[in-house]
Amino acid sequence: QDLVEAFCRDVDAFNQAFEVESVWRPSEYCASVAASDCAVVYDSQDCYSGWSKNITDGAQLSFKYFSSNWKYRNDIDTVGVRAGCTFTGYSGSSFDGKSMSISAGHVEKWVVLGQEYQYKHMDENIESLQCV
Repeated sequence: QDLVEAFCRDVDAFNQAFEVESVWRPSEYCASVAASDCAVVYDSQDCYSGWSKNITDGAQLSFKYFSSNWKYRNDIDTVGVRAGCTFTGYSGSSFDGKSMSISAGHVEKWVVLGQEYQYKHMDENIESLQCV
């Protein structure tokens, strides 16, 4: 009996270590990042208007003029990154220029670029990106 009681106390003491953090999203229109994707980017702050693009794990995309991805050039406002992934955006179309990275830990991470000081310089200023 004493052993069972001691075990239960130990388990209760560690319950908080296994709680999953809640995920903040800019709005109810921002859905979870799909398990098959590394990130998702949006043309709007609330994921409601404009376009969205899923970024697969290991993807490297360049938004050069006259490419099929050109419409995404300098137009990303919001980034959602799947848990365990890192998204990096560059101001140059050849993975150069200014850059910023968003890493998600145990839960997905959402950033509205124009609303956070460390990412403001990249708001609507991404010409290439990668996600791993």
